[in-house]
Amino acid sequence: PVAVILSMAEYERLVARRQAKAAFYDLSRNLGREVERLGLTEEEFMADLEKTKRRVFAEQYGRPA
Repeated sequence: PVAVILSMAEYERLVARRQAKAAFYDLSRNLGREVERLGLTEEEFMADLEKTKRRVFAEQYGRPA
């Protein structure tokens, strides 16, 4: 195939999805680098993430997760 015909809305949706995937990849890569820089193990990172998740939930909804 050489070409495809899409509606402009479909094209914009595909472009936005590609940009979102790229942003997620960059975020993941940078987070991994920061975890390594801090010298955290995966277990330590996950425990800290869980604490943060519970704190944010409590702040957002006014009750523990």
